[in-house]
Amino acid sequence: MLTISFAASGRQKVYDFNGRCQQAYAAIMQLRLDAGRAFLEAEKKENPDNLIPYFLDNYADFFTLFFNEDPAEYAQKRKLRNERLNRMAEGPENSPYYLYTQAAIKFQWALVKVKHNEKWDAVWEVRKAYITLKDNQRQFPQFLPNNMLLGTMQTVFGTIPDGFKWITNILGLKGSIKDGMQNMQTVIDSNAPDARLFREEAYYYYCYLKLFIQ
Repeated sequence: MLTISFAASGRQKVYDFNGRCQQAYAAIMQLRLDAGRAFLEAEKKENPDNLIPYFLDNYADFFTLFFNEDPAEYAQKRKLRNERLNRMAEGPENSPYYLYTQAAIKFQWALVKVKHNEKWDAVWEVRKAYITLKDNQRQFPQFLPNNMLLGTMQTVFGTIPDGFKWITNILGLKGSIKDGMQNMQTVIDSNAPDARLFREEAYYYYCYLKLFIQ
């Protein structure tokens, strides 16, 4: 099983997507949330300086909040967004995961906010995620998970009618269905370790976009 770890000399916190984190990630993506959380808690106890378990906590909460649409649970957990972003910012800035984890958390909360009818907040959340990803792509152009989330957003931006393009232009959100799907295809076709790690998630986005948009 591949291990992807990024750390900086003299820094305690790391982004170590090790075997146990990969097991947790796989379980969460299959909606086996209790099993996934059990792996994450074990990793936190054994490797308290690893930030990836806290990143993956957001995936588990995302699926719960997105599908259950429980207002009380949303009100209780919404404070976790800022807590997790602050925690991700404790990691080494020379890692592609430094900005990527923050962008992914923002993107997931944008989708949750849409479900809970906070659409204007969701638009700004998407904008923050997009800008963060573009910055990460400039710094780490070979880090393909950037393409997965950027491609998803670009495809959605491409569905906006021409008469409303001025809104996305003002917000700096650019994309097309063609460019977005090509970005997604790049991740799916790649054998790079980071692309293989996120391939199942990439398939989810790709199939959804293919079915409902393209």
